[in-house]
Amino acid sequence: SCVWEITLACCFSCAYCGSRAGKARDNELTTSECLSVAAQLADLGCRRVSLIGGEVFMRPDWSVIAKSLTDRDVRVAIISNGYLFSHKLIDELKRVNIESMAISLDGPQMIHDSFRQKGSFQRAIQAIDVLTGNGIPVSVITTLHSKNVEYLDDLYEILRHKDLYKL
Repeated sequence: SCVWEITLACCFSCAYCGSRAGKARDNELTTSECLSVAAQLADLGCRRVSLIGGEVFMRPDWSVIAKSLTDRDVRVAIISNGYLFSHKLIDELKRVNIESMAISLDGPQMIHDSFRQKGSFQRAIQAIDVLTGNGIPVSVITTLHSKNVEYLDDLYEILRHKDLYKL
């Protein structure tokens, strides 16, 4: 199993981000270097890769990397903030045979948007709805800290009625 941070590029710069994401590194791997890594992971017997960022969808070749893995029978999950998600991504996710998605939510709308950007909660919820509506398993991940921990029950109530699958 491998967690692969394919870019630091992100549409947010959350203060609590463990990767200090926001801007892509100057020396991020090229597409051909990523394809080499994908081949090496498969050769090593890796059976699952979680693609993370930054924001995976800010890397234009994310689907090429994912397809290189799934073509080698490596299962691929993607962790996303959901902000850049669109209906057209569904076909691409299916084409590259993504196993599952995880969407980051920091709490109910007021809390989530205060840490990321106004409107980001609603976009994450829409991403969850589109994913589940298209049969792609999705989970929600939350970074806990002192300013959102008291809102976990509220977040649970918001998500309780969604048709979420667990990884």
